[in-house]
Amino acid sequence: MHTTQQIIENQDKFKNEIFHFLLLEISEAKKELKGIKSNDDFIIKEKEKLLNKFKKTNTLESIKKYFFLSNKRDEKFYVWWDELQQETLILEYGKK
Repeated sequence: MHTTQQIIENQDKFKNEIFHFLLLEISEAKKELKGIKSNDDFIIKEKEKLLNKFKKTNTLESIKKYFFLSNKRDEKFYVWWDELQQETLILEYGKK
């Protein structure tokens, strides 16, 4: 578990890497979703629902909520840049 100070420092130092990683992940997810081919009506309908959710979601605002110093901070999860793995992790705050 990370301390509040560690979280703030990590997010400040690696802000660009965090955004780049998550935006790339979202882009890949959209591409995979669009690539789904099926004749099943249920799958087609669910695929369309998910594509509509992607369209309605403000991606940058969704990412910003995981930053500790955000005005609309998520109370349960935070974002962390793992230097060793070179990836972004969304972690749960520890119990108080």
